[in-house]
Amino acid sequence: VCKRKEHGALGIRETRVQNSAFISKLGWKLATNFDKLWCTVLKTKYLTTHSLSNWPTRRQASHTWKSIIKNRDVLDKNIKWDIGTGEQVSLWTDWWCGDQPLSMTIQGVQTDDTTKVQSILDNDGN
Repeated sequence: VCKRKEHGALGIRETRVQNSAFISKLGWKLATNFDKLWCTVLKTKYLTTHSLSNWPTRRQASHTWKSIIKNRDVLDKNIKWDIGTGEQVSLWTDWWCGDQPLSMTIQGVQTDDTTKVQSILDNDGN
């Protein structure tokens, strides 16, 4: 059924792969859209003290949110922050420099999830 039409099959896409792509797209929209109502609702409900990359998976949540969290490894491999003013970017848990978040790069350092990149930038944004 899922083989290509050229090989005599129906050419139907695999639903797991397709669903993962759709959920990853939702995660991307959640990470990049700050003015959409559904993004604001999910961020307010689930991301008040955590970022998308370090949200605990065993907490009670909606099916949509659990699906986004289940696919966050796809997002983590492909998302990197554009700093701007640094107000929205976590210094330790967001991947904004290097090959991974600083919390994974620097071992043994006490990290504070609320510290933003803005706190280490000078007035010129450098």
